[in-house]
Amino acid sequence: MKPAVLILAASALLSGCAATDQYHRNEASRFTPQSDSAFVYSVHMGGWQSEEGKEHDRLEWLETHLREHGMCSKGYEITDRQQSIYAASPISNVYEVVYRGRCK
Repeated sequence: MKPAVLILAASALLSGCAATDQYHRNEASRFTPQSDSAFVYSVHMGGWQSEEGKEHDRLEWLETHLREHGMCSKGYEITDRQQSIYAASPISNVYEVVYRGRCK
């Protein structure tokens, strides 16, 4: 296979992953600015990924929401985090995590 074809195929796969991540972020999370410098962010997430991995993804999604809203260019801090079961299942629970935060 020619290098150009490989590069094109890799680009298509990566853009597909990005689109899938954006779809999941938009479907599973809600970002609500409370003011120019405060926000509430909630997300539903379950599955087999480790809790550390899920937390990493949730915070990446939060940072994407902040960029999209033009907020917290100097960083942010989480002032409150609450987690509860959104949907229980014998296989894997889905949790709702609500973050409250403010810009630095």
